[in-house]
Amino acid sequence: MCHEFIGPAIDTAVTHYARTLTFPPSAAAAAKTTAALQALQTPHVSTDPIDSLVVALKCHHTLPVLRQLKHRLRPESCITLVQNGMGVYDQLCTTLWPDPITRPQFILGSTTHGARARLRTPKKVKRTPGGGLEFERSVVHTGIGELVFGVVPDPRREVDYDQRLFALDSSTRNGAQQYSLAMPIDSPRLPLPSLSPSSTTSSSPLSQTPLEATLTALLSLYELNPSLLPMPTMYQTLLQKLAVNCAVNPLTGLLSVLNGALVGSPHAGWAMSEILRECSEVITRYLASLAAPTTTSATATSDTDTQHRLDPETVAAFSPDSLERRTIQVLAATARNTSSMASDMAHLASINPNSSVSSGGTEIEYITGYLVRLGERMGVPTPVNRTMLEFVQAKEEIYGMSPGMVVKSPEAGLKIGRANTGKKKVEKGDKLKKVKVTAKL
Repeated sequence: MCHEFIGPAIDTAVTHYARTLTFPPSAAAAAKTTAALQALQTPHVSTDPIDSLVVALKCHHTLPVLRQLKHRLRPESCITLVQNGMGVYDQLCTTLWPDPITRPQFILGSTTHGARARLRTPKKVKRTPGGGLEFERSVVHTGIGELVFGVVPDPRREVDYDQRLFALDSSTRNGAQQYSLAMPIDSPRLPLPSLSPSSTTSSSPLSQTPLEATLTALLSLYELNPSLLPMPTMYQTLLQKLAVNCAVNPLTGLLSVLNGALVGSPHAGWAMSEILRECSEVITRYLASLAAPTTTSATATSDTDTQHRLDPETVAAFSPDSLERRTIQVLAATARNTSSMASDMAHLASINPNSSVSSGGTEIEYITGYLVRLGERMGVPTPVNRTMLEFVQAKEEIYGMSPGMVVKSPEAGLKIGRANTGKKKVEKGDKLKKVKVTAKL
């Protein structure tokens, strides 16, 4: 299998970006950083077709990147989305592939593994042969979890993927209620059956379609505990994770704390309970509407309808108490971790106002924003989640438009000078003292 890394001058951009944060800013450094970022934003001109594309970007970065690659993606191509929020697949279908005939195959993924990227300057700065600086880069695995996937139904409706993968009799299936988180189905084992419309036998490695080859590769990642779920179950898994993210990400980001800090605060606990109560009502109302395809308006699905149209196990799985227990379990398991939104907001605060480096923002529109919009469709008010959405958006706007108005720690305002001895010194009032200065990237 051929691996391709898209984007010219990635290493150059990373180096200049890290240098901007590590050393005193200068006009020359800012110019190099701007040039590197412009190179990264230049469309990739290759015309070679892409069979399998794995997208692990932030949600709000996905559409701009895939817009550059659309000319290389065919209906036979397979795109795997492994991301934090929800709504990206719908956005791509609406914007890039509104016609199902031309739409690639999609796999949706979710993971509970913990990882973080680390980019820092070595203790002794090393220069590369080209005159640049050498930085240490690595990915740290901070928590063992699982990796789950689901295959989006065939856009051309030629094959029932779930029926073939899980060997279910389509005549006995009862729509979405056949699957639920409370009644898991074993993941299929390798080799997988053929998913081609013209064949029902096991697929040969030499004749696998991009979808079959991608699924085989993903399920071969044994150390990451991979598994394949029927798409309705996978969708419920994504909704469950969405609820947890709605409770954890905005609060840790706004409060600038690690995940575990939310467990010990009664006020944070109240906020999480209210957030999850709204998530429970929105999600169960939505799942009930899926179980009754004729329902076209929010008012047509009442609480009584929800109880009748969903199996008791699904109702219980998305009850406020169940979602709260799930959230507390996640917080306990990741107590020393930094949520993605808290990390993004810390990055917002660290950017030099004079730097040309873009903050990138947060994924709030695809987490809390998705839940709020879903609530509007279902006629369910979500005042607490909407407040979280507005607060995070306000913080993004303030950090982007008025970074000089942001209150920072006293240490952030210290003037850094350089002594004649070559060591760093800090001026604060009339006192001078030597300190060791390091940079967090």
